[in-house]
Amino acid sequence: MSSGIWAAASGAIGQVNRLDTAANNLANVDTNGFMADRLLFRRSLSSAMGPDRTDPSLEYSVSRTAQPDLRPGRIVPTGRDLDVAIPEDGKFFAVQTAAGTRYTRAGSLVVGSDGTLTGPGGTPYLGQNYQPIVIPQGTSRVTLNANGEVVADGIPNGQRLLVVEFQNPNALRKESGMTLMAPPEAGTIFQVGSPYLQVQALEKSGDRAFEHMSAVVSASRDFEVLSQVIQAFRDVEDSAARDISGG
Repeated sequence: MSSGIWAAASGAIGQVNRLDTAANNLANVDTNGFMADRLLFRRSLSSAMGPDRTDPSLEYSVSRTAQPDLRPGRIVPTGRDLDVAIPEDGKFFAVQTAAGTRYTRAGSLVVGSDGTLTGPGGTPYLGQNYQPIVIPQGTSRVTLNANGEVVADGIPNGQRLLVVEFQNPNALRKESGMTLMAPPEAGTIFQVGSPYLQVQALEKSGDRAFEHMSAVVSASRDFEVLSQVIQAFRDVEDSAARDISGG
């Protein structure tokens, strides 16, 4: 069997991964704080022919990892008191999860039954003291001001959302569509002392819908071309086999 068919097959697998990723990105363009994925492609060259011999047809494309797209999305006014967005690039809210501190740009907050300020899934948002923000009992209205400070019944109470940035944000790893973990490679975590936030608004990624749609179409077309290449290799091999057998 020609080694070229394996290179074409690896390319086809890469396009399937690309299609799945683009389709997921497209499906979440209106999700609050969603961070799209960008596939990282790399190539491997088979050394089966020996260290001193290589064949271009043995060079395969391999897709193993995805990197979160950290570009800020479109900010949409909502008019809701506990909606908040970060208009600046490279900054994140800190939240407390069962696995430890994680980071997000999602800002649709609610007050839990115990008074803790959380995301819709119940994940507590941290204050600048790295502790969950707790709203005083008996508070009838909670709002946020532009630097992330909690305002309880019209009075700022000194608690402020923890906003951070990283020495190497490209090393952040995505755990879900909206949360990131910071491995040691992300470097020093810097607390933003006086962040600028846009209140009564949420960050969406809808401005990239056309980009994701184009990626879906491109991956589909590339997969079709590679499928035709694979079939061409098979046709050639079938013809060679018939010639050899005299059929």
